[in-house]
Amino acid sequence: MGFKDKMLSFVGLGKGRRLPPPHIVAIAPGLLITSTKAEAWFQLKTSNSDLHSEAESDAELTAVIRAAGKVLQGQDCHLKIVWGRTSGDAYLQDAASFYNTGDWQRWAEERADRIDELDLPERYVMLGITLDSERQSSAAAQVKDTAGDALGVGIGHVSEREIAYYAGLARKVGRTLQASKLGAQTASSELIAWMQAREQRRGITAVPYAGTITGAGLSRITGGRVVPYTDHLRSYGSKGEITAYTSIITLSEFPDELETPGDGEWLLTLSGITRIDDTEGSEGAEVPVVADASVRFRVMSKKESLKRLDEARSQAKEQRKSAAKGSAGETSDEIQEAEGLLGEMMTTVKREGVYLIEHHPRIIVSATSPAELEANVEAVIAHYGDLGITATVAEDEQRDLWLEQLPGDDLRVPDLGHIQTDVAFFGSWFWGGSRVGDSSHAPVIGYTTGSTTSLTRFSAVGGGARRDATTTGVFGRSRRGKTTLVMLSELDAGFQGSWVTHLDFKAESAGVVHTAREYGLEGAVIRVGKEHSGAADLFNVFPREQAKLYVSRQLYLMAPKSMKLLAETATLAAATHIANHEEKPSTWAVIQRLLSSDERDVRALGEALKDLADTPLGAVVAGPPTGNRVLREEPGIWVVQLPNLVLPSAQSNPEDWDSSQRLGMAVMRAFMAHAMEVAARPALRTMPKLVAIPEVHRLLKTSDGGDFMDQIARMGGATHTNLILDSQDATGIAALEGVVEQLSTVFGFQLTTPTQQDALAELLNIGSRDMVNYDTRNLIREIGYATDSEGEQTIRYGHAVYRDWKDQAATVQVDLPSRYVQEMLSTNPDATANVVDLEPELEPEMEASA
Repeated sequence: MGFKDKMLSFVGLGKGRRLPPPHIVAIAPGLLITSTKAEAWFQLKTSNSDLHSEAESDAELTAVIRAAGKVLQGQDCHLKIVWGRTSGDAYLQDAASFYNTGDWQRWAEERADRIDELDLPERYVMLGITLDSERQSSAAAQVKDTAGDALGVGIGHVSEREIAYYAGLARKVGRTLQASKLGAQTASSELIAWMQAREQRRGITAVPYAGTITGAGLSRITGGRVVPYTDHLRSYGSKGEITAYTSIITLSEFPDELETPGDGEWLLTLSGITRIDDTEGSEGAEVPVVADASVRFRVMSKKESLKRLDEARSQAKEQRKSAAKGSAGETSDEIQEAEGLLGEMMTTVKREGVYLIEHHPRIIVSATSPAELEANVEAVIAHYGDLGITATVAEDEQRDLWLEQLPGDDLRVPDLGHIQTDVAFFGSWFWGGSRVGDSSHAPVIGYTTGSTTSLTRFSAVGGGARRDATTTGVFGRSRRGKTTLVMLSELDAGFQGSWVTHLDFKAESAGVVHTAREYGLEGAVIRVGKEHSGAADLFNVFPREQAKLYVSRQLYLMAPKSMKLLAETATLAAATHIANHEEKPSTWAVIQRLLSSDERDVRALGEALKDLADTPLGAVVAGPPTGNRVLREEPGIWVVQLPNLVLPSAQSNPEDWDSSQRLGMAVMRAFMAHAMEVAARPALRTMPKLVAIPEVHRLLKTSDGGDFMDQIARMGGATHTNLILDSQDATGIAALEGVVEQLSTVFGFQLTTPTQQDALAELLNIGSRDMVNYDTRNLIREIGYATDSEGEQTIRYGHAVYRDWKDQAATVQVDLPSRYVQEMLSTNPDATANVVDLEPELEPEMEASA
């Protein structure tokens, strides 16, 4: 979307420079009150604009403009973009709301330490709206009660009744903004106080937890000393030490035309400013420049817009006439262009209802030394220069500009402002960025990596708790971090008191049990053998009418290639007879039925199937029932490994599978169903449940694999059992409508072919729906790569696109809590956790019980 962006500058000193600094008398939820005015403050949510299609961006921008025009028209507003730090302490406070099992406190503490180590910048987009600019003489004075309930101190006392009055005004303003795409939420007292204190000290810290702040507490927050110099300010601490050097930068010129998405997103791009670190030992690494923004703005009414445009056009007209009287008799092209453009804007305002925005943008940059400040300022100026925007340090204006950007203050330097159309101003996408994941009552699994960073949360058992779809899909090529994410999710589920089963067909996930036991969770690696004969019989899983079909398909899959035609009918006939006549039907009984047939070919088929049922793996799905169970029925993490399981490659043709590969696929199917059957038992009914099923793409190679997978997904929804499906084949899953309907959450790792990339984009619900989206394909291809300090391409493990249950999508980096956990969850063949013999330690807990 392109737009014209003609800037009109203002000239004059104005009264703002002569105003005293604001004197704050009270801070309450959503309110900041000074001795002379009252402001409502809201926190705006972050939109996932990073992965929007152009159509989605246009639709959201239009919706925001509509809401802003309705609510903010004629209001004096103050937009602030400020940065804090993520806090491990805050995560620890949340952890008790979702963890309850094992040594979860230690697990949460290690995650909190990792959060502090990451030291991620956290963006806060704050919107202030003036409710009362003349507080002492306004209608609010009528409701004051200074006799006994004063909360504030200093020049202007404020009563509880007055706070309630302003709170009511703020709620009226906030309702529409909250329902809009801006998602405005009433800012907490702590957040408002932190924002104010941060400007006094310029330190980047986490938002504290406190309460309504007045009196002595308010004095501590707003206390501090800032000394202005020609081109910067210096902040001093309580002991007289310099705590920060700060420069206020103004954006003095914008190009006539900007593009959004693109260069027009001049406020969203704040988070992408970097510079080269030239300090000794840094090796020229890129470091982020933390730059705040303060923009005082006003959405003009149609009448006010036309008046201002007419005044500007009249001024341009006079300039043109004056120039024409000169000796050359020619007028400046710029004057003529401006006059014409102003006329076009007047027509647009009249006919299309476009709003004009008067705004005064300031960028605030801080550092701990003059040299660092100079480097940061140069980086900001260069960044905006690349967008065609002129940024300059406002010399001799630093004091007034610093006061102006304080909450509770007023516009002090009106001559450094501009007028833009609504599309141009809101096209800056100040609320855009990258945000995804579950609420604060869920475990942290990493952080977003888009234009804004934030902690990423995910609970693999959240779908069942919400009575929502219960399936999570993890798709992408091998060795990119899919299994590690699955095991991390299993551990978090374990600390939430869940029953977790991991079907480990490649014997690479023993580390999740090591880690679970290290942190006080129950767990075992269960190696399946003949002692579990009949435990995964499909007759134990499905109702008889369904079971006879699935058992028949299972035996057909196991049958030799030369007997396929016979097996299709003979196995169904035998399974139907057993289902109809046996009190306790079993697959073994079906094989015995085949062996007793009068037909030699059927008996030969029975002999071939019996030979497979006599093997350690075959016995589990088709051998004589022993009554021994494989899986436990108490909370813990139970990894089922199947020794000597041979699975065909994902690219192989089922017609070419040998007997071991056919048996491997049959066992894989059986254990999927068996895990779901155990999860549905009454003993587990009230417990959170999670079943992880890897290598799903292999199952889809069988003729009825899609139908079988659809049935498994539906069983999960029916029993509130959460599933994690791990697959390298996004196209196969995307073709299964029943499975796609059950997907609540999707993680997309790197895929390299266009067909797979398009299928994954569909599952993630990103990119264009009606055409090939090369940007989306490139995103999915590049998600698995990073660039090292020497500019060489390396593999980036654990980087993915995450689509949450609210259909929000963003790029995320999966991050493990500690080095120990990283080593234990490694899926490398020689990883310590996968080569240590677990049998002696875990054997007593693995004994089969009747």
